[in-house]
Amino acid sequence: MRRMGLEGSRASQPVAPAPETSSVDVLMTRLRVARSVAGEPLFVGIDGRSGVGKSTLAGAVSVAFAAMDGVAGSVTVIEGDQFYAGGSAESWDRESPAEKAARVIDWPRQRVVLEQLRVGGVAEWFP
Repeated sequence: MRRMGLEGSRASQPVAPAPETSSVDVLMTRLRVARSVAGEPLFVGIDGRSGVGKSTLAGAVSVAFAAMDGVAGSVTVIEGDQFYAGGSAESWDRESPAEKAARVIDWPRQRVVLEQLRVGGVAEWFP
């Protein structure tokens, strides 16, 4: 428990700690504002190393928007692995960082899907 001191010899009064806000709550607050300003589909990219919780966070955002909108499926989650272009370890090791960045994701195919979502709210793709 945190205590806040008062001036002079007056006794300190206990102060309850502020309730913790989860990262999903903070993110959802920002996304609600952004969506209300945008007035069109909102695209959010989540990036990070393997195993840090990107898919978990995307799922939590999807559930939170569904609860807020009262409609399941109001969020489309596109897994990066579905657009992974990859290659063999040998070819990968020979490439420069710029070449790896350009090749790791099939950007042209992903752009088509994102454009379909932006224009019509619906897209189809096959991993």
